Amino acid sequence: MVSFILLIISRKCIMKNLTIFLLLSHVLFVSVANAQQNRAEKLYQQGLYETEALGNYTKAIELFNRVVTEFPKEKPIAAKALLQIGICHEKLGNAEAQKAYERVIKEFADQREVVAAARIRLSALAQNVDGARLSSMAARQVWAGPDADGEGSPSPDGRYLTFVDWSTGNLALRDLTTSENRPLTKKGSWTESYEFAGGSVFSPTGKKIAYTWFSKEGYLGFQLRAIRTDGTDERVIYQDNEVPYLSPAAWSPDERYILASLFRNDRTTQIVLISVADGKARILKSLDGRYRGQLCFSPDGRYVAYSFTTGDNSQNSDIYVLAADGNRETTLVKHPADDLLMGWSPDGERIIFSSDRAGTTDIWSVNVVDGKPRSAPQRLQEDINRRTIPMGFTKSGSFFYALLTGLRDVYVAGINQTFDSVTTLPEPVASRITGSNFAPEWSRDGKSLAFISRRGPGTGFFGGHMIIIRSLQTGLERELPLTLAYVTARLRWSPDGSRFVVTGTGEDDQHGIFMIDSQNGKVNPFAYPSEEGSMVLRYPYWSSDGHSLFYVSQGKKQTALIRRDLGTGKRAEVYRAPNEFPFLSIFQVSPDGRWVAIGYHHALNGRSVNLLVVPASGGEAREVLRLEDPEWLRALAWTPDGRNILFSRHKGTGPDERDEGLWCTSMNGGFPERVDLNMPVADNLGFHPDGSRIAFDSGERQVEIWVMENFLPKESGKNEK
Repeated sequence: MVSFILLIISRKCIMKNLTIFLLLSHVLFVSVANAQQNRAEKLYQQGLYETEALGNYTKAIELFNRVVTEFPKEKPIAAKALLQIGICHEKLGNAEAQKAYERVIKEFADQREVVAAARIRLSALAQNVDGARLSSMAARQVWAGPDADGEGSPSPDGRYLTFVDWSTGNLALRDLTTSENRPLTKKGSWTESYEFAGGSVFSPTGKKIAYTWFSKEGYLGFQLRAIRTDGTDERVIYQDNEVPYLSPAAWSPDERYILASLFRNDRTTQIVLISVADGKARILKSLDGRYRGQLCFSPDGRYVAYSFTTGDNSQNSDIYVLAADGNRETTLVKHPADDLLMGWSPDGERIIFSSDRAGTTDIWSVNVVDGKPRSAPQRLQEDINRRTIPMGFTKSGSFFYALLTGLRDVYVAGINQTFDSVTTLPEPVASRITGSNFAPEWSRDGKSLAFISRRGPGTGFFGGHMIIIRSLQTGLERELPLTLAYVTARLRWSPDGSRFVVTGTGEDDQHGIFMIDSQNGKVNPFAYPSEEGSMVLRYPYWSSDGHSLFYVSQGKKQTALIRRDLGTGKRAEVYRAPNEFPFLSIFQVSPDGRWVAIGYHHALNGRSVNLLVVPASGGEAREVLRLEDPEWLRALAWTPDGRNILFSRHKGTGPDERDEGLWCTSMNGGFPERVDLNMPVADNLGFHPDGSRIAFDSGERQVEIWVMENFLPKESGKNEK
């Protein structure tokens, strides 16, 4: 009897173990399958980001090809990836598009929706007007690399590009036929001067260039200057103490005037014609802060086109045409979508603009006669990169533009208690969208990590930002869309978790400091430079008790660190830089609220960089570290015990910049020690409250210059007067 009972128990145990084994095998199989699917989906999403956000179709094709070849059993994703390969080839004007669509139909017949889309694309290639132009229309990259810059314009013949050489700040000229760069201005290195060039535009003859110049000599602000293409006859054309920034748009056909935008201290913007002879500005139109900054001349000089936001609570723009004498204005493009001016075709018949009216950001055109629309808008090119900056037309009708590429993401790494080595390798935080995340900030309770992500529509640097709040326990993300037009690279979370503070540009196009409700994303202005009697406000940071806000106030002659009581509004100066033109690049308040660490750049008489520690209540500054040119500080963070300071160290500027690693030094000074991170830190760095992890952003902004050719309709005739 005992043996029989033992036999029964033994059989039950075997069956139980077999059942457990089968269940575990099934779970393992499902887990592996899910992991494969997740990897394929992640790779596919990276490809979509390259094409939709960056317009990098070549890189996108590479990623989509990996999905097709590495995950052939994941048919729904592989079929979509192959379809996207065809679409990318279409964008590049390649005949391989047809082959990709034919493969979708042949190899993925069971994926009906994708096959249907491929058939539609094939039909368009064979019959549609856009498809017929595929063999002739082309977009090609003409310049990429660390020195590429999109601040300039093409010469009328398309051979040259103006740009800013960020290794020195000089205005420079690039020969697109030889790939040679030549400086036009002669300011010297950053050690000698912190002056630099800005936007620039060729004259119609191609012999002169108008450009903005940041000057420090008796006037801290931007000037309008002109120079010949051989580097001679450089002179100041316009400057005004009430105009901290200006932007040249075009020369008049006779080269007597420069069309420009003036951004004034009173928060208004003016469209003006500036006389090249005497520098006098004639106002054509005064606008409030909703002006989007896009502006161009008609080729005959009779009209000016510009974009302007349609309403107080809207970020969408319409396009208007203004007579060059300022007496008559016409609404050229009016639509609920966001329509942004790109340029006026050289024959004067069409205005080119970008619009999201069809669900994607496309290039459209509208025929113009005597400054008025002659026809309904026509789509010329589908699905362009939202991060496109127009640079201008050549005489032949080729259109140059800059693509803002480069990826930046938020990472978290474990760090040991001596702060000299990581305990876990850096891992990216964002799971759904990659490549456009920055400015990480821990919550005070350590349960969440917030960062800024660029996920929505926008052009250039503007629009489409949101704050992402990620739960460290569940991994779930909560999104707070921002109504700010532009957000700088730092985000600070209040100690009680109720608010964020950032610097940026509001819907009225005014730069300042803004508070953001962490629950509903509502934005409220906190301070504007004009209210503070300064030119720029930077880098807001909460006091440890949340009752005050620190920020940098930069004036024309002095720069100071300010502490402002949120209850009374009272301002107190914590530190005033002794140098006439310094740059307080970064600072952080210690965890106990008693000290402020400041990165202080000397700009004159040879550049050096100090890391200072100053009492938060004000008092004598103490030097902790000094770096000599060309080294500089880019990010810093106090350790949770308040005894040490971590900082990222960089050397060089512009295309010559390189990361020198993450370092740690005592707040009392001494020899810094390198942290074994082996990954560059960009602008933001912070410790988790328990000190076991650091969050940082990594990645650099990059620019590619492209030209679009043969995209204007050939059937266009001369305007009928």
